[in-house]
Amino acid sequence: MDITSFITKEKEYKEILGAIDGQRGLKKRLPIMMTGLCDGARSAFLTQLIKREREAGMPPVAVCAPDEKTANRLLSALDAGGLNVRFYPWRDMIFHNITASHEFEHERLGTLCALRENECDAVVFTPDAALQYTMPPERLDATVRTVRLGEEYDVRELCD
Repeated sequence: MDITSFITKEKEYKEILGAIDGQRGLKKRLPIMMTGLCDGARSAFLTQLIKREREAGMPPVAVCAPDEKTANRLLSALDAGGLNVRFYPWRDMIFHNITASHEFEHERLGTLCALRENECDAVVFTPDAALQYTMPPERLDATVRTVRLGEEYDVRELCD
C-alpha cells in the first residue's frame, strides 16, 4: 500500500471532499486551507485531490504556496505525481529604462492561456503573483494567435 491509499481513507480527507462537493453548485467557491502535513504527505494529498477534481470534469485547481521555494517544491512533487502543472510567477516591476527580459511575462501569459484552454491540471502561485494585475480574460482570448509551421499569415495582422 502506498501513502495515497492511506490518505484517501482518512476522516480529514473525506471531510475536505465533502467541503469541495458542497461548493460545486456555487458561482463563487471558497478556498480550502490545508495545514499540518509534512511535504511528502501534502504532495500526495494534493495529487489525489487534483486528480479527483480533474476526473470529475472540473477546471484546473489553483494552489497557493506561501513562497516561491515552497511553490517550486510543490511543482516538482505534483509533476512527479503525473499531473500537468503550471507555475504563475511573480513579476518584478521595473521603474527605470533598461533592457529587460520578458521571460516572466511569457511564462505568466503561457499559464493564463493554459488555464483558459483547460490544458493543465493545476496552477501553483504565490500570493504576490496572484495580487499583480494582468489582462482581462476576454482581451487575452482576443489577442492570442496560434501560428503553425508551413501555414501563411499576414505579417501586419500578426504585428497588430
